[in-house]
Amino acid sequence: YTYNSASCIIAYLGYLKGYSVYSDAGNDPEILKLLDHNYEIINECMCLEYGYEKNDQKEFALLSRNKFTDRTIVDTIQRNAREPQRKITASERVVGPLMLERKYNKDSSILEKTLAAMLLYTPAVEEKWNAMLEEKGKEGILKELCQIEPSSELGQRILFLANNPKEII
Repeated sequence: YTYNSASCIIAYLGYLKGYSVYSDAGNDPEILKLLDHNYEIINECMCLEYGYEKNDQKEFALLSRNKFTDRTIVDTIQRNAREPQRKITASERVVGPLMLERKYNKDSSILEKTLAAMLLYTPAVEEKWNAMLEEKGKEGILKELCQIEPSSELGQRILFLANNPKEII
């Protein structure tokens, strides 16, 4: 959850901001601020849920942050964001940690924004994903893949963000 949710924060928020190079998005001040805040939250949740030592968890998060912001590693937003239909499911890298944050009454707004950004990710190369979005709509994706009721408070917040991208970042 620590590594994969961080990767999604950078990839999907980076896409919304128009980045194509992953490390450029990883070094964007607005994205970094959200990323660092989410690391604090998910680190605490991972320790509570799985009993990890705080320093070990913090070190693991820092290793991922260092990798994601390393400009010598050439990677793309497209590669990191590919196949969102696989990454958006209930137990995967955004919804899973989001629910963990909510379980411990922590701020889940950054992963809510990331989930909304995933619903806005529509490059032409993502034919399968785009077809799913077309067929099911954002509400259907939330309900069927994320297992989040669109009419719930959480579902409504995510849909609001997905319909108002300027509110995301």
